[in-house]
Amino acid sequence: MKLREIAIFTAYQHQYQSIFNPQTWCIQEQYWRYLGAYDTGPFAKITIRVNDDPVMKYKDFALDNTCLTVVGIDKYLDVANFLGSSSTKKKTALVNLLHDGMLFLCDHYLWDKEPLVRAYELCLENNLEYKFKLRDKTYRSPQRNWYGAIYCDWDLHYFKATARIEDINGELIKEQELLNIEPYFGEFIYYAKSKWDDAYTFSLYSKTGEKWSIRLMTLVVNE
Repeated sequence: MKLREIAIFTAYQHQYQSIFNPQTWCIQEQYWRYLGAYDTGPFAKITIRVNDDPVMKYKDFALDNTCLTVVGIDKYLDVANFLGSSSTKKKTALVNLLHDGMLFLCDHYLWDKEPLVRAYELCLENNLEYKFKLRDKTYRSPQRNWYGAIYCDWDLHYFKATARIEDINGELIKEQELLNIEPYFGEFIYYAKSKWDDAYTFSLYSKTGEKWSIRLMTLVVNE
């Protein structure tokens, strides 16, 4: 089975649960995307649960309860210290936690190690910044004189989608932030689409039909 989801979170009802959990999304999604179609046997989801219980401090990863399609592991993390760290240190701690956990599972279940190493290296090469063009695609306007694309930025505290319009020479015509939401809402972007609605309107559409647009009408003179 192909891995569909990775989730990092604190133990249930941890005092910092609501602060810590949202900050894990950018790294877990970046690593997962770089993995590509990764075969994890019967499991579609992997969970990594962190806890700052001193009893766990000197223990390695431990298998959590598993079900038919989900496998979980537990690991010690000083959550308070994590939250007091810089953004760079937070991302580094998360990617190392995630990668080490994946290697642990890889050894336990005899998965392919190479894709994990490649995903980890790509995260580092991109400075732990999860930025990408939606569907890696640029769309030409109906009049064929402009190009539109959606650029995404998934960070510790937000998910942003920005529309960018360029002319045929690649010069910026207009750029506009379409949405800025909590990082745990960003997953919708994998199912979103973008298109030109008409000659002057370029839009982002969610799977449920929500719409955000950038318009160039202010640039039209004597049309």
